[in-house]
Amino acid sequence: MPNYQEMYCVLFREVTRVIEQLQAVQQETEELYMDSGEAPVMLIKQEGDLHKSASEQDGTYNRQPRQ
Repeated sequence: MPNYQEMYCVLFREVTRVIEQLQAVQQETEELYMDSGEAPVMLIKQEGDLHKSASEQDGTYNRQPRQ
């Protein structure tokens, strides 16, 4: 009979290790970008955007740019 507890523990440890690697690489690339002197990334809302918050739907949307 397979040892499911051992299988779960092995899987959990490896998934955790991979997530930590991805986070480290993401941080490294973010630092490279920040050090590059490029213009900051800006999100621009397009007309007809289907993803609206509740405040946008009821007409109380604050039109100030996102930070």
